[in-house]
Amino acid sequence: MNWRPAQRLNVVPLNLAGCVLPAEELVMAAELPEDERLVLEDEQGFTLRAPEGTSYRVDITEALLDPANRLLMQACDGRRIAAFISPNAGRLFGEQVRQYLSGALEDGSWTVEAIATGEDRKNMASVEDVIARAKAAGLDRSGVMLAIGGGVLCDIVGFAAAIYHRGIRYIKVNTTLVGQVDVGVGIKTGVNALGTKNFAGAFHPALRSINDPAFLRTLPPREIRCGLGEITKMAVIKDAQLCHTLQTYPEVFHRHYPAPEWLPAVTGVRQDLEDYVLRTSMRLMLEELAPNLREHNLARLVDFGHTFGPLIETASGHRIAHGESVAIDMAISSELARLLGLLTPEDCEQIVSLISALGLPVYDALTCTPELMHEALQGAWERRGRRLHLVVPTALGSAAFIDDLADIPASALAQALDTLALRPSGPLNTAEADSVRDMVHQPVPNLHRDLLHPVANDHGGTGIILAHRIYRQSDGPAAIAFIDMVVLPPHTSIGLHQHADDVETYVVLAGHGRMALEGHEIDVGPGDVITNRPYGQHGLSNPTDIELHLLVYDVRPSQERATSTPNAQGDERA
Repeated sequence: MNWRPAQRLNVVPLNLAGCVLPAEELVMAAELPEDERLVLEDEQGFTLRAPEGTSYRVDITEALLDPANRLLMQACDGRRIAAFISPNAGRLFGEQVRQYLSGALEDGSWTVEAIATGEDRKNMASVEDVIARAKAAGLDRSGVMLAIGGGVLCDIVGFAAAIYHRGIRYIKVNTTLVGQVDVGVGIKTGVNALGTKNFAGAFHPALRSINDPAFLRTLPPREIRCGLGEITKMAVIKDAQLCHTLQTYPEVFHRHYPAPEWLPAVTGVRQDLEDYVLRTSMRLMLEELAPNLREHNLARLVDFGHTFGPLIETASGHRIAHGESVAIDMAISSELARLLGLLTPEDCEQIVSLISALGLPVYDALTCTPELMHEALQGAWERRGRRLHLVVPTALGSAAFIDDLADIPASALAQALDTLALRPSGPLNTAEADSVRDMVHQPVPNLHRDLLHPVANDHGGTGIILAHRIYRQSDGPAAIAFIDMVVLPPHTSIGLHQHADDVETYVVLAGHGRMALEGHEIDVGPGDVITNRPYGQHGLSNPTDIELHLLVYDVRPSQERATSTPNAQGDERA
């Protein structure tokens, strides 16, 4: 088998006691003269200086939208601004954004508009919509597009800026954890096209990429988990210390931990754990990107988690979020490395267990089939110049490339998938179990997704629904007829319908939707219980960018079963 270790710049990793861990050919960035360093770190963030001449700034600030914070105003520099904000960010911060801009810029020189996001909206039509709105706002070639939201929003607006008048400035304000540690530190922009994730795009550095950690406190648990997937990617391939930190504090960003004694001090003040994890992940990504910013070399360590992941995400109809697909990919790649003798069983177990401990999936029965995963390998091989460049871990903090497609036997791929299929679902995070509000907003991590299956949308709705029948009674006296777990992916709906005498009840577990009930529409969210009367018309839609999880049960009236005999009764349980 042909494989090769990765050559890269790194920082000597420390264990929790502060001892240097064994590592070969590592170079401490701090030992290099400043004029030779590609990534410079300071209290306010990072400056990247690529060898090919590109330079840009990634800022970390507090209270970004406070009028006293001049960072965003200085970045705008009096230029005309067309700002675009995601629906969630608009709901949370939209008014603050408008107040900030009104106090910093001249009247009539700026606009703020919300644009729909979600992977199903990450396409050329959304880019054209942004361009059309910018043109209508009078944005000229010296103007700036301002993106405020998560990774999808910043990708759409960044690509629009790259092609608007053949390229204008844009600023990213990253409001999600994935945005801050992944999209926010690079120069790639892009959208999904021709059935392929991020097929169309451009390298277009932002004028500034601005991050306020306070935004992270507004995120639902699933968004945090997805960001932790990207952080784990960098930890596994580059930094054993960060791996150990995540193993010890798997609920970081879900709840606050006291600063551990081993954390280094910055300007005399010990770092918060969240700050350490955030900054370390950003720095690792920037160090890895800088020497190969425009990907002239297609063998990239940061593609760990991005070989099987894109097809898993697309084939699921984006039911699986990006950070979750990265997690599944990392688990498959780790198991393959173990089977091929590149990773010890002990290290493989540490990596896969870490992914599960963070509340992320390691397997999905509907997409993790040998056929689809071989298709993913074939697609990566074609994209990467007929070289696979599959990144696999060789230990905590180091990785290697498998370059030849032939070096991954079909039997090894099938065995890796079988091994992961047998692993149990991860437990609830303590931070989520501590709070009913957090618990109901999460996407039910204990739900075995291999039990969910697509079902026909037979009430005139839109999209494919996922369901699992927990209980069914075929006959009997007054009783529950069935109990179903139902998942409505983003932008799907159950059309208006009615049941004969049955009383059907919906219990919302996670997500938000719109319930049509006997001529009225109501917003529903976690904890809501909606009972549909016999013969009453009802329907449900999920207009949001996250899944809507429901428990649905049906009660039959006693008179309908009055003539039933005991011998006719039967039931079926999961």
